[in-house]
Amino acid sequence: MAHSNEAFSVLDQIRSNITPYTYFPSEETREAYVAAVGSGMHIMLEAVPGVGKTTLAKAMSRSLNVDFSRIQGSPDMKPVHILGQYDFNPVTGERGAFMRGLIFGNIVLADEFNRTPGPTQAAFMEAMEEGAVTTTRGEKIELPKPFLVIGTQNPHDQSEGTNEVPAANLDRFGVSFSFDKPYEENDAKRINRIDDMWAETGGPSAVADVDDWIRAREAIVNIKKNMDDDRVRHAQFLVSAIRSHGGVDTKESLLNGFRATRAALYLGSAICALRDQVTLEEEHINLAMPHVIRHRLSLTFSEMKNGTTRDDIINEIITQYS
Repeated sequence: MAHSNEAFSVLDQIRSNITPYTYFPSEETREAYVAAVGSGMHIMLEAVPGVGKTTLAKAMSRSLNVDFSRIQGSPDMKPVHILGQYDFNPVTGERGAFMRGLIFGNIVLADEFNRTPGPTQAAFMEAMEEGAVTTTRGEKIELPKPFLVIGTQNPHDQSEGTNEVPAANLDRFGVSFSFDKPYEENDAKRINRIDDMWAETGGPSAVADVDDWIRAREAIVNIKKNMDDDRVRHAQFLVSAIRSHGGVDTKESLLNGFRATRAALYLGSAICALRDQVTLEEEHINLAMPHVIRHRLSLTFSEMKNGTTRDDIINEIITQYS
């Protein structure tokens, strides 16, 4: 059985290793991102172009020394482009071996996910939900383990050719991170230093491997298994309170099922491990909540017109009941 100190050792090394190579708006966001990867939940990064979303995935895959694959979203992308297809002999007309697509990696970067058409997004969903793909012959092929998708999407009003990602598809992403903090002079300097580090060193070196990642995930699961029932009630209560907020569009939000609560408990357990603690507390769940709720939350038109953000409402509820 993996212990929490094993998870701490692995995740803390990774956090230190990627720090010179990645930009985060805050240290709390960096902590939650490393914890999310440790937990194995799929991640959505929401930000304008140019803030280093791609480097977040590359830095993590290099630190873990795992197979990395990048899929660039485009309006004409078809499922076979990501899943793979059978070889074809034009002379004999016979099909050959299955040629694996770009989805076959431990960490897969689905860049500009909201540029891909519906059928291609559906192909991603099967892979993310089942850890396997179905070929055109109906054959099911397992994906590498661990398997993690890091999706990115640009704001619709700042990038042409983007599509609204259906709610059911967004719900497959366990957590999300939003890089919408206004840039200051120090932010620009930090991003320039990060660019210099990549140019000078080629990126971070490996400090862990697949086995370390698996053991860290097992330790996080153990923390969740041993949590007090009050932690579950606390997470459920916060999700319910956010859903009931007057500024939330309940029809468009994805807060009726148990996915958000479960994600909060997993991410909270991972944050607990990254802090070298063994017992899941309300504080860990509170820290996890914005990242598991944000992409599942839709606001009413009046709230958006007033400039209210999703994080405003989430943080209001957390502060009110903490």
